[in-house]
Amino acid sequence: MNREETLALYEQGVEAWNKWANEMLEERKRLEEDGKWDAIEHSHRDLEPKNEKTKDWLDKAEANFSTPWHDHTFESKSNFAGFSFPSTVYFENALFKKEAAFENTIFFGEASFTNAIFNERTWFENATFNSTAVFNDCIFKGTIWFINTKFKSRALFYTSNFQKHSSFLDSEFNHIAIFSAIRSNSAFSLTRTNFKKYLPSFYQANFKEAPRLDNTKFGNTVSPGNFINSITTYIHSDIKASYQALKRLAIQGHDHKNEQRFWAGELRSDRSLRTEDEGWNLRPLASAFWWGNIAYGFFSNYGRSIVLPLANFLAFILMMAGIHIYAHNTLNKEPTPTSRTKTHIIQQSNLKDCDIRSSAFRVAAKNGAIGLLQNPAKRSTFVRDYTCLYGTYNDNVTPKIPNSIFWIELFHTLFSAILIFLTLLGIRNNFKLK
Repeated sequence: MNREETLALYEQGVEAWNKWANEMLEERKRLEEDGKWDAIEHSHRDLEPKNEKTKDWLDKAEANFSTPWHDHTFESKSNFAGFSFPSTVYFENALFKKEAAFENTIFFGEASFTNAIFNERTWFENATFNSTAVFNDCIFKGTIWFINTKFKSRALFYTSNFQKHSSFLDSEFNHIAIFSAIRSNSAFSLTRTNFKKYLPSFYQANFKEAPRLDNTKFGNTVSPGNFINSITTYIHSDIKASYQALKRLAIQGHDHKNEQRFWAGELRSDRSLRTEDEGWNLRPLASAFWWGNIAYGFFSNYGRSIVLPLANFLAFILMMAGIHIYAHNTLNKEPTPTSRTKTHIIQQSNLKDCDIRSSAFRVAAKNGAIGLLQNPAKRSTFVRDYTCLYGTYNDNVTPKIPNSIFWIELFHTLFSAILIFLTLLGIRNNFKLK
């Protein structure tokens, strides 16, 4: 419909409007069933018709409240509550002088509010956008409510200006949500807002006070996704930038938990081996940063876990104790006549009153703890544990430690130091210690 037809139908009220909308939707359904519907979707517009039947339907089903030459002004309260828009609807450059009501409104096609001005309270409570919702460069001078609103396709708010309280309480975004370069001069609520598949973009967004993010939801499929997905799927650079923008907002809001959360997302966005053309880029495998990124996430969830590094610390102690027991048993084995290697036999006198398992565990624990568990007054106990395991040199005093065990213990001590640091970092981050 052209602008005059659109306004005339709007004046007849919601019943007449929805009667026309349902007729349009039924007609489209028949076209699809008869195989006469042919349209493709582009990133810059909703639908492009590929035959005359589809083009005719799009022209008839379009609702136009604005044109490039004449912008419509709604002098009194605008009531679109319960309206259904079967195809594209244009409110571009529209001026809503009074309240604007769009609750329970259903937009089946693209809804464009570009450059619209809302002077007073506006609400889209329980509205559903099945296609792209465009609010670029809008000015919301009054309170704006997107409460329990469902955005099933892209939601674009580039450079919009929110001058009073704005709420996206319980809203759901199933596709890309762009809030880049918006300006908010009052409270901006994302309480229980659910970004199900894509990370929202807030880079260069300006808030008088940073929005609260600790009760904002992000779906399990939000990029970069799980561990395998973050490596085997191409991660666009904008995703990293989005995490950085969210981290900045968390810092401004003194939200330490989300600051760590978005920092982790930023690092995880940096470890993909996939290229944009679905090829493989294996050069990061030669990078210490890439492996450090993987290890940092695996062993501590990027400094956010206490349990992970502590569990790994204890696991390495148990593993090292097993290595000591294995080495002891190997060195204490009687040589066979066909053996071509020298086997060190621990003298039975050195094994008197020894508990090999206890000694192995104590040695592993003390090395893993970097000597923190070693009481200098009981150093003789530490020496005796080594003597129990590997015997002594000819002086019967100095414990004999195999070279292989020495190097394994060196690695164990260094790695344990890292795990202790990560455990302390987890304690600091979880308890917000400075």
